[in-house]
Amino acid sequence: MSKEELTVKPIWFLTFLIFAAALTACAGQIPVGTAAPGAPDVPLATPLAAPPTATPHAIEPVVKPVAASASNDRGAQAWAGQNCNLCHGDQAAGRIGPQLAKTSVSADAFAKVVRGGRGSMPAYTADKLSDADLTAMLAWLQTLKD
Repeated sequence: MSKEELTVKPIWFLTFLIFAAALTACAGQIPVGTAAPGAPDVPLATPLAAPPTATPHAIEPVVKPVAASASNDRGAQAWAGQNCNLCHGDQAAGRIGPQLAKTSVSADAFAKVVRGGRGSMPAYTADKLSDADLTAMLAWLQTLKD
């Protein structure tokens, strides 16, 4: 083997390793269907009331909330509609964001964090998430098993 062949192979191997590591690191973090810059804002999560033919988020299967009241259904739909599941998990067991299932936080404290954001969590103003949906979401979170 020539000296040139020996130097080319490690470069290709190193390039392959970096590419494989980048793909592994990004797996599941870039949602399928992410819109191009300037495209309309469309929710990425599949609502819980979607027909059985729809494909839910690939990381966790969608599971119905513990309680089946209308308020809980509304809270679960608001959770999925705002893509909270991408960071907190479909059943709020935690992922990138903290676990919120069976939370005991007050409604005021919950609203303060959701409305103002915290760390890398964006703020969800009333034009993105209504007060009624915010209240229903907290009620739903409190019914979940941790």
